[in-house]
Amino acid sequence: MKLTRQLALVSLAALILPWAALQSLFIFDTLLREGQSAALQATANAVAARLGGDNQLLERAGLGAGTATDASHELYLHSLPAPPQLDGSAADWSTYPLAPLELTSTNGPEVTFSAGQYGDKLYLLLQVADATRQFHRQSDTQLATGDHIALFIGNQQEGSARYYAIRAQLPGEVQALYRDSAGLAQRDYRIRGVWRETEQGYAVELTLPADWSQQYFALSAVDKSATQIHHTGTLGDIATMVGGPDPGVLPDTYGRLISHSPALNKALNAFSNNNLRLSVLDKHGWLRGQSGELTATASAQATPWYVRILNPRRTLPPWQDARSGQWPNVNEMHTHWYHQGSADIAQVSAPLYRDWPDAGAVESQKAGLVIVEQRINPWRMIDNRAALNLLGLTLGAGALLLALLIGYALWLSLRIRRLSRAALMVGDNRDALSQTLKHWPRYRVNDEVAELAGHYRRLLEQVRAHTDYLKTLTSKLAHELRTPLAVVNSSLDNLQHTQEQPHSASQAPYIERARQGTLRLSRLVSAMTEASRMETSIASAEREEIHLDQLLRDMSAAYRDAYPLYRFECEIQPVNDGGGQESAYKNAVAPELLVQLLDKLIDNAVSFSPREAPITLSLSRIYAEAGEPQLLLSVHNQGPPLPAELEGQLFNSLTSSRPQSGDKQLHLGLGLYIVDLIARYHEARIWAENTHEGVAFHLLLPIKSPELIAQRKEDS
Repeated sequence: MKLTRQLALVSLAALILPWAALQSLFIFDTLLREGQSAALQATANAVAARLGGDNQLLERAGLGAGTATDASHELYLHSLPAPPQLDGSAADWSTYPLAPLELTSTNGPEVTFSAGQYGDKLYLLLQVADATRQFHRQSDTQLATGDHIALFIGNQQEGSARYYAIRAQLPGEVQALYRDSAGLAQRDYRIRGVWRETEQGYAVELTLPADWSQQYFALSAVDKSATQIHHTGTLGDIATMVGGPDPGVLPDTYGRLISHSPALNKALNAFSNNNLRLSVLDKHGWLRGQSGELTATASAQATPWYVRILNPRRTLPPWQDARSGQWPNVNEMHTHWYHQGSADIAQVSAPLYRDWPDAGAVESQKAGLVIVEQRINPWRMIDNRAALNLLGLTLGAGALLLALLIGYALWLSLRIRRLSRAALMVGDNRDALSQTLKHWPRYRVNDEVAELAGHYRRLLEQVRAHTDYLKTLTSKLAHELRTPLAVVNSSLDNLQHTQEQPHSASQAPYIERARQGTLRLSRLVSAMTEASRMETSIASAEREEIHLDQLLRDMSAAYRDAYPLYRFECEIQPVNDGGGQESAYKNAVAPELLVQLLDKLIDNAVSFSPREAPITLSLSRIYAEAGEPQLLLSVHNQGPPLPAELEGQLFNSLTSSRPQSGDKQLHLGLGLYIVDLIARYHEARIWAENTHEGVAFHLLLPIKSPELIAQRKEDS
């Protein structure tokens, strides 16, 4: 079967199980959530019915049928785990699990309010944003002549009320003043506090008896200047009259401090259990009672990865606790799901009615809401064996098919990778062609990969035969041409020394031209023979450790004497790697071969460089990607750039771009071929490139030690 059909059939079979698993997970998720929501809704209805039948409990909790204030006149009182330090700073308040309440008005300052109770003390923190602050100045008629806090405390049992002006003459301790029945200013030492300057304005931190939170309670921050008075808070317009002259009898206000009801918390404790939290809200959304915690158990396990990937829980909104004491946007009979960490939180609500069930579910009898929350991981609640078997079978089959696909892909990839490595070895090393064909990959499966490998093998065998023929072509031509050339030369010699012909003088130019032609053919044969001998001599060359920098200096001096019409420069890059300059360029090479390589490169550079133009020999030490040091030997010359058509063929045999002039110098393109042979003997890389001034040849030599070379020879 062809490879295309194999991949198509396997891929089509793999599409069924992921779809089935996804549908199964969606169905299980929907059923589990619906069942859990129904169970929590039943719990919420039962708690609402139990609380609605106890009117006395609702009255004590502040959820009775009495007068209900407006939500804008209510402030929330939290339970504090520790008493804050009375210093006017919000630093210790930020460590408590609560959120401050933002109070705003049209013209008044912005106020951030926090209230908490610890033991028998009530703590208040007001942070006021006011750019123009004024402290109190002594006055006989006004309780506060500058910015101050207006506070109202109303006693429900005695029917009395008292208005306080919280003022300060300087940052530090505050004073709480009120007017008695005669209109005289009196100071109440039960209210203590600190006034502190801030970047935005000021902050006032107060403490007062905790039983005052059970009475009517309202406050406002008053911004008082010479011409205008603005206020922000729950006290209303009365706040502007508290700190002024005696206004007479001020009316009561109905602001309140809302807090937890201990009696309601105790009643809720009977219904709470692990990871279940019960909350009771009033009609304005304030939290009046709560029991239970939404904490993860120590034995909880993480949700399986496949559930996290396919479960639609990822689309759920994140769960956030109501830290300010007021729950926003809470409707009747709602069901919501949230996510927190690796688990979900289900939230349901039920309306709470007074005189239940006698009075019925009417709006006038509504006291608030009962909210039930539970931390759940629905997938740990699966106890239906059929559902577990279906899920396990689906996931098991999917895992088996996935393993089959991965195994098949790895097997196919391994076959292609083996073929790729074999082809790469042929391209990297010309001498390894025979060895590569000997170990060429063979496949038992008759598919496209096996056919491709066979085609490549036949192609490489043809290339090897042609390459072997080309390798022996020079020696064959040299052998075959020597005898005819000898015959022609001897004939020309005899013809030149024969004086009997009458027209010998007229034949002399033709004899000379024939002799020049045979001379060029002799040099061609000698060059071809030299290349063949060079391959043999390179294979038998011995390496020794020398200083390449000194060799380059000596060769530069020799080239100056040999080519006096050209300028030769030698550049040795300094090395500062801690090993010393003397040992930086030591390497195990074949010196005579390296000199021949330089001779060929210099001969090539002289042929193309203009006279008096510099020819630069440079040597530097560089580091490869693996961090191993290497030596870079370069020959730069000025002249015409390399032709684009010679790219990739410059170091092949019988490849030359020089014009064959009449300088009696024959160029067959064997010089750079010999350079390539010497470079491959040293396991080096040779390449040429065009520069902005001319052409540069680079030889990248790996650093070898004599011990390593000797060890490799012994191993071979």
